[in-house]
Amino acid sequence: MELVYLTTVKVTCGENLSEHPNNSFLRSILDTVMDGIITIDENGTIFEFNPAASKIFGYESSEAIGKNVSIIIPDPYRNEHDGYVRRYVSTGKSNIIGKIQEITGRRKDGTIVPIELIVSQFEMNGNHFFIGSVKDITIRKQALSDLAKSERRLQTVLNTVVDGIITINRDGLIVQVNPAALRVFGYSPEEVIGRSFKILMLEEFGNEYELYLKSYIQTGIKQITGVAREVVGIRNDRSTFPSELTISLYTVDDVPYFTGIIRELTAEKLAQKKIYMLNESLLLRTNELESTNKELEAFSYSVSHDLRAPLRHVNGYIDLLKKRVTSQLDEKSAHYFDVIEEASSKMNQLIDGLLQFSRNSRAELVMNSMDFNRIILDVIKESQLENQQRKIEWKIADLPRLSGDSSLFRQVWANLIGNALKYTRLCETAVIEISYRQEGENVIFSIRDNGVGFDQAFVTKLFGVFQRLHSDTQFEGTGIGLANVKRIVERHGGSVWAEGELKKGAVFSFSLKAAI
Repeated sequence: MELVYLTTVKVTCGENLSEHPNNSFLRSILDTVMDGIITIDENGTIFEFNPAASKIFGYESSEAIGKNVSIIIPDPYRNEHDGYVRRYVSTGKSNIIGKIQEITGRRKDGTIVPIELIVSQFEMNGNHFFIGSVKDITIRKQALSDLAKSERRLQTVLNTVVDGIITINRDGLIVQVNPAALRVFGYSPEEVIGRSFKILMLEEFGNEYELYLKSYIQTGIKQITGVAREVVGIRNDRSTFPSELTISLYTVDDVPYFTGIIRELTAEKLAQKKIYMLNESLLLRTNELESTNKELEAFSYSVSHDLRAPLRHVNGYIDLLKKRVTSQLDEKSAHYFDVIEEASSKMNQLIDGLLQFSRNSRAELVMNSMDFNRIILDVIKESQLENQQRKIEWKIADLPRLSGDSSLFRQVWANLIGNALKYTRLCETAVIEISYRQEGENVIFSIRDNGVGFDQAFVTKLFGVFQRLHSDTQFEGTGIGLANVKRIVERHGGSVWAEGELKKGAVFSFSLKAAI
């Protein structure tokens, strides 16, 4: 891949950069940025080599400045680089300026390092100069390599297990099928990919599972996942066979997918059923972990490399600049500073929310007996200070104890109660009711309020990261809270959903198994 960012700077003839009023400010930026900054003239001579570049290539600035840039270019690319420079100087055209490049560099000790290079150019006194912004992408390359190996291992597992594995999308269309399933049903991949899953089972079972699928898409309530059920399969030659079907659910970018594990119930298979149960559990966990690992990789890289460090620099220099010029600012300029600080603070809150979301995904569950009554009372007590002037009517049932991670479910109740308090702010008397009900092996917990509510047509947006149905000018928030609620409940094997109507309040519910 090639990555390039184009910047052109023109400096007035005769202007001395060292005398520029912002020189010390720019110098401090060059010395603290995380990317390497290297500046060369049209002959390839280095005259700027910042500390980050020294860290990447192993040369001190004093060793690099004055040398030809070829000292950090691997042998095969040196002549090619000279050609780029000469072509640009003579024609003004270049196929590297303004593009992002993934290439390699050469360290002082001779080792090769993968780098991401962004090239820009400027002119001064009729001469051409080139600025390279360099990032060491060794860790990124290793992470991608490890991910590719993980995907190959997963594919190997899918290709070698004796059970049939079929994945369908939210429309019931088959998107993936392993060799074992193809052997069981007698199809080729081309004959099943993109077709309805109903071609693989008797009509009565196909219609039943189609209803389950539609119900989940509409309500978010799981009814058949994780439960082995006997169904009758249909092969390509229209012969039938008894089988055991287990459905699991996973999401990628908030899009649900359903994986079915098919086991033919011949006499031999029935005798081996207990042996295969461990393998079945491993496959289900593999699907879930694969999805989670991809999300965590994206979050970890984005937050740690692309968001946190630049924001610290922005905040630091805003403080420095404001202290330096505060007395010289008029009212409008001071307002501009306030707006910048407020936006920076909001960005910091978003990053903190992302980090919390990532931690909730990775943290090992500490299972114990959860006292929801105590947790809820503690959360309400903590909220009293900022709501002491409000009239709030609480209706709280005596909730049952369940097994789970108390610290994580404290976050669940803090977010749900915080939302109820926030969106009833305009009510003369806020009414907030917390209740539960038993449905089969599940316990359903609900929190109802009489606040502003929401349009049910947009309910699918509620639990997505950064998804909000109200603007910041109406109600503050980051759009992370309900995503955290969903992630925590789903890690405990439950599900979350919501019902609402504009100006008539909302009900948020989640289900947990009575014995997790």
